[in-house]
Amino acid sequence: MRKDSFKLVRFAQTLKLDIVGNAKTYAFQLLVLYGLLFIGLLIIMLDEMKPDQSFDMISMMFALWTTFVGVCGGIFYASLLMKPFSRKQARLSYLMLPASNLEKFLSRALIVTVGFWAIMIIALLGISATYYLLAAAFGYESQSYGFLFVDVIGRWMSYRGDSGFLSVRMQQAYMFAQFAVLFCAHALFVVSSCLWRRHAFAKMLGCLIVFNFVGSWIVPRITSLFPINLNIDALSIGEVNEMRIIMLFLFGCLNVVVGLLFWWGSYRLFTRAHV
Repeated sequence: MRKDSFKLVRFAQTLKLDIVGNAKTYAFQLLVLYGLLFIGLLIIMLDEMKPDQSFDMISMMFALWTTFVGVCGGIFYASLLMKPFSRKQARLSYLMLPASNLEKFLSRALIVTVGFWAIMIIALLGISATYYLLAAAFGYESQSYGFLFVDVIGRWMSYRGDSGFLSVRMQQAYMFAQFAVLFCAHALFVVSSCLWRRHAFAKMLGCLIVFNFVGSWIVPRITSLFPINLNIDALSIGEVNEMRIIMLFLFGCLNVVVGLLFWWGSYRLFTRAHV
């Protein structure tokens, strides 16, 4: 079998064995996500203890909290790509699987990307049902009731990247740049899991803090040596906006390219680990 060969049947079997073998771990992670969402929802409801509290206000605040948990949790989950291999027995089990390195890597990649959001959606469904119990316990009136899951998903689907006062092209540029940064950050923490089998998230976070501290000291001193006068005052508002759109697009493309390089590097490190 070639190390980089791919067959859907072998890939599905590898993915199934991963899910079954780590079912207790995934169940615990589901409980953790549910607990985080529950704490946020409880704080929001306690902060607005009004019987006639608007459901729209509650759902808006909860959608922000859910997005925060999803983004931070997704990045943390990316650092768990190699977590099962930190145990010798699990490592040997993966080594004996009749699957190529590519199939093993893709199964783990699917777990830490699509798998996380599947767990997140299940937790969100559970907390949406719990909301009815909390609303009844707090004595909310009928206008405060609603299905949080549908409302949160609707807010995610209608997200436009930035202020509604901006043009459509500017909003699209902001959206592209934001999602590109998240893609790059997620890929970076995937790399961290291949570099360090234990405490990968904490180690990479520490490296980023040090890098940011050093960079904030070095970059201003370098840029001061090469002053650039863009003469923005001479440009019209339309030209400035066009420049912003182009820079956002280039920034987003750079993050996508770097993110893809991180994923490629993760695969190379994964195969070198002889999984």
